[in-house]
Amino acid sequence: MDLQTLEADISSYMHRSDTEFQTARTGFIERGMVRVRQDLKSQVAETAATWNQSAPTLPTDYGMMRYVTQNATGRTVELKPMSWLEAQKWTHSPGSVAIGYVISGNSMELFPSNGQDCTLVYWRRPAALVNPTDTNYVTTDYPRLALYSALIEAAIWVHDAELQQQFTFEFAASMDAANREAMRQRYGDAPVAASHYATGGAITRGM
Repeated sequence: MDLQTLEADISSYMHRSDTEFQTARTGFIERGMVRVRQDLKSQVAETAATWNQSAPTLPTDYGMMRYVTQNATGRTVELKPMSWLEAQKWTHSPGSVAIGYVISGNSMELFPSNGQDCTLVYWRRPAALVNPTDTNYVTTDYPRLALYSALIEAAIWVHDAELQQQFTFEFAASMDAANREAMRQRYGDAPVAASHYATGGAITRGM
């Protein structure tokens, strides 16, 4: 599904073809993509990058962290997300072993900082849709999520609570199906348990 098809479907579902609505569709789609990014935990959205404290800015397509690892002591260690208050307990030093990280805006800092590279595994933001034939991983792999997330925003815009509820239900069902399939592809049919880290996706295989 490309942008022009998505926009046409939004107008069709909402039975609106007026100029005001057509102009507003851009906002529906943008806000809908944020909704998708917050909930979708698919391998399609996942990527990895090398990061170093000397260049603390996160990747330009960064959406949400899955996990951070570092191999500064000869073994790979997963770092935990920290609050600023917790992070202040640690003193930076070149020979220290990092324990966790803090994200602020579009930058990240390790605590304690040791100047070593990290591997970030994160979920990407969907690419912006600008031109009529533009696509991103949501419209390509999860067109129902692209559509229903935008329709939720359209229903809010027209103040139709019944439609909003209907589209929210369809979106939730499609998201659940997408995440269940992603889990099955990642771990097979074995039961899994979520990590205690609040990374939104650090999952360990169950026994």
